[in-house]
Amino acid sequence: MNRALFVTLLWIEAAVCFGPLFLVLLLGVMFFPLWASMVISGLIGTVPWEDGAGATMWDAVWPMIFVLCGLVGVIGLVRTLLVLSRKERPLRRSLTTVMMIAVGLLGLISFDVRGGGFPSAIPALLVYYVLPGIGSAHLLYLAREVWLPTKTEFSGDARNAGT
Repeated sequence: MNRALFVTLLWIEAAVCFGPLFLVLLLGVMFFPLWASMVISGLIGTVPWEDGAGATMWDAVWPMIFVLCGLVGVIGLVRTLLVLSRKERPLRRSLTTVMMIAVGLLGLISFDVRGGGFPSAIPALLVYYVLPGIGSAHLLYLAREVWLPTKTEFSGDARNAGT
């Protein structure tokens, strides 16, 4: 396959699999200052947290955590896309990017569990689980030789490190 076509299809795949979810993340980024001000005003005591509806400070902290997890996941995703787009591969292998993608997926799963359960509508299942899951699995499969250590690197270096 032509390299330019491969890179183009890779970025199209990322746009299709993660585009709708990225818009939800942008909405969270826009609300982040509001949630931060709610937490700060609750901590310094200008606004009491306990009200008749039973709202607590965690109702503002959890969305902030989800947004931060999403941003970490997006950074890992973009880093993987950039590495796969280049002809030359990095010399150093790192599990950091795999962990960043895992943090993003964990935040995504926690987002729906915290929100009252998994969505039952088909579009919500596609946007929150199927497309990001397939996209992440495929990108990590394509980048397996870049990010993950090989079997010989993993077992050989660890056993011979102390001798």
